[in-house]
Amino acid sequence: MDTLRQLQYRRNRLLDMQTMQELCLLLGQPEHRLQQMAADPPYNEFTVKKRDGSPRFIEDPQPRLKDVLRILNAFLQGVYYFDMPDASYGFIPVPKDDPAPPRNIVTHAERHLGCQWLMNIDLEDFFHQINTGEVAERLRHQPARRRIWKLLMAGFPLLVNQGIGRPRHPPNSLIP
Repeated sequence: MDTLRQLQYRRNRLLDMQTMQELCLLLGQPEHRLQQMAADPPYNEFTVKKRDGSPRFIEDPQPRLKDVLRILNAFLQGVYYFDMPDASYGFIPVPKDDPAPPRNIVTHAERHLGCQWLMNIDLEDFFHQINTGEVAERLRHQPARRRIWKLLMAGFPLLVNQGIGRPRHPPNSLIP
């Protein structure tokens, strides 16, 4: 479990980044290897059965790419933590020294106790319906995030967004 100081360090390190070389150093891979992963992302593709018996398609990054995406996710979480909307409750870091009330599935459910209606929605193929243009538009109004996005997209677009949509369930898919 991270501390606020660790999240702040990751946030600052990513926001201060200016060059592709800095990004490569951060991700622990030489630029040519990251370019190779971006050009031909190494994913294992398979299906698992859903409760109803229908198939769920999974794209699982192979170990080297998964490591890169985990590192990227940790730094993006540092940025997101200090910027997240009040409505965010899932897939967010919970620093052990955070004085703010916790945000998790339980505290989110508690907000809805006593409500007459509750809607639960599962969007089919959600991650594949997201494209880089939509993400870029969302980040356009936030200068610090826009700089990060440009740096990532300039060098490694397919690490951020494979094909038309994002792969299902990579380690960085949980960054809103």
